[in-house]
Amino acid sequence: MLLTPVSAPEDALSPAMLMIEEFSHRALNDYTGAIGMLHLAANKLGDPAARAALQDAAQSLHDRAQTFRVLRAPSEKGLLNLADYLQTVCQTLSSACLAGTGIRLTLIRETIQLPADQCWRIGLALSELIMNAARHGLRWEEGDIRVEMSVGDIEVCCAVTDNGCPTALPGVGRGRRIISALVAGMGGRADWTFGPDGACATVQIPRPTNSIFDFTAISQR
Repeated sequence: MLLTPVSAPEDALSPAMLMIEEFSHRALNDYTGAIGMLHLAANKLGDPAARAALQDAAQSLHDRAQTFRVLRAPSEKGLLNLADYLQTVCQTLSSACLAGTGIRLTLIRETIQLPADQCWRIGLALSELIMNAARHGLRWEEGDIRVEMSVGDIEVCCAVTDNGCPTALPGVGRGRRIISALVAGMGGRADWTFGPDGACATVQIPRPTNSIFDFTAISQR
């Protein structure tokens, strides 16, 4: 009996993307399980204050799971609006991680459509830069983080600045290496500058020939 070979579907995931999707799926399942356990434990408590504390913890985990969902690898190919995608990332980080800290996150956006995979990689890099600014630059205290997009004829640039005051220049840790690798994978570069008035990290990638650019720019806080 002869078997007819069956080709993989065109949208089949590569082995690397399949592993990323599997990891994301497992992580979200773990979040869901932990949230469910906290709710069950809260329902068994008679002390209202203790019950409220567990419910708050469950809500915090739920919010952080949302950041994980937003930053999942795209399931479809094609173009995405980078400005809309980064707005969703910034809004989710603000509500899930920065709420209650006094840190204000502002996005200055210029609309451009890029391949979904590039939008995802840029989102990963910028989310790491935003959290680094909150953790190291502002130390979770009141301050401002600004994400600004700019689109040139040959490059797309995203800059993340904060008005913190680091006591010493940070070393090149795992986060910076990951960001540099993500950006290098798109043929771009990442640079950091540090000064007494804060830090600035820039991500620059070549503008794809199939990108679509709209010259509108708004501020999203």
